[in-house]
Amino acid sequence: MERLKKEVNSILSEVCLKHKLPHTAKWFEYFPAVVNDGFCNQIIAEAAKAYNYDIISKNIPFRFGEDFGWFSEKYKAAMFGIGAGLQSPALHQADYDFPDEIIETGMNMFKGIIESILTHHSK
Repeated sequence: MERLKKEVNSILSEVCLKHKLPHTAKWFEYFPAVVNDGFCNQIIAEAAKAYNYDIISKNIPFRFGEDFGWFSEKYKAAMFGIGAGLQSPALHQADYDFPDEIIETGMNMFKGIIESILTHHSK
């Protein structure tokens, strides 16, 4: 990331110098915290139970920043992970490689979430 920042700053300086434009650049990695809504958590739990998936509740929040937090500032939301295993590098780490074998789990979860929401809204 630092290398990319240097490259972007270099290009920015070059273009602005060429066109005699003032410039400043500020970098941030801030994302608002995702605030899980109770109803959304219930929907996620229902989907997991429908497919007999284990539910592991975390006592502490994820430490990584997530742009999903911007959504939860305005809308009811909840974030969950499908788990890549204990031997997998953490999400958002440079050496993380998404394991294709968990795609079906993710698809089932989102299918279950959609079905559950539609069921709740039709009542």
